[in-house]
Amino acid sequence: HYGLAYSNSISIIDSSTNTVVGTPINVGNGPNSLIVNNGYLWVLCEGNAYSIPEIGGVLLKINLSNHAIENSYTFGATSHPKNLQLYNNSLYYTVNSSIYKMSLTPIAPATSISLPANAVFTSNLSTIYGFAVKSNRIYIGGFNTFGNNGTVNIHSLGETTSAIGTL
Repeated sequence: HYGLAYSNSISIIDSSTNTVVGTPINVGNGPNSLIVNNGYLWVLCEGNAYSIPEIGGVLLKINLSNHAIENSYTFGATSHPKNLQLYNNSLYYTVNSSIYKMSLTPIAPATSISLPANAVFTSNLSTIYGFAVKSNRIYIGGFNTFGNNGTVNIHSLGETTSAIGTL
């Protein structure tokens, strides 16, 4: 289980026995997205925008064989990431209305991976509630004005600056 933005730990549960395995793993404030990939659990924590001082988010890579945190990627104090997705060996996530892509393979001459410095693009939606990356498309659900109908914008991974469709 994870804390859905109100905790700073996650627990591994054996689904065959419904019991917690080991002790809770301390992660950043507000874990909101989990991805399992190649023996690792990626945990995206949004931080806490309402604490004093404000706490930024963190992305963690946890080894599922020993439950150890192998890497920690820290966002700035006012950066609150959400909506972690995995597609084609890259992690995608949102910060406010901006979409980021983090390759899980180092790009030469680098020998390790790091958080991207720049967004791939910024959505025209002011608030994002849904986000998915599938079949070479990015789907972003949200709205611009509270109380109005929402929109799902569809972007091509090759042409992300403007939506190629809406729902």
